[in-house]
Amino acid sequence: MATDPPLTGGGPNGTPDLPHDAPAPLSPRRPLHLRLGAHGEDAACAQLAASGYRILTRNYRCRQGEIDIVALDGEVLVFVEGKTD
Repeated sequence: MATDPPLTGGGPNGTPDLPHDAPAPLSPRRPLHLRLGAHGEDAACAQLAASGYRILTRNYRCRQGEIDIVALDGEVLVFVEGKTD
């Protein structure tokens, strides 16, 4: 009786690749302050986009630190540091 070979995928350690539209595997819950900050950044991005800003990137990191949102307002480059209370 023939059996199928074991399933191995192209991912690291033989894990199967997930389709691009598949939800990410569940991860441990992030601390409240990080979730709250991400929620505030989402709201800020939505408000900026509704006002005509083009969001270029979020959470840009470099040696000097991090910028929450980088956007364009016409030809003006805008850096946004969010603070969620």
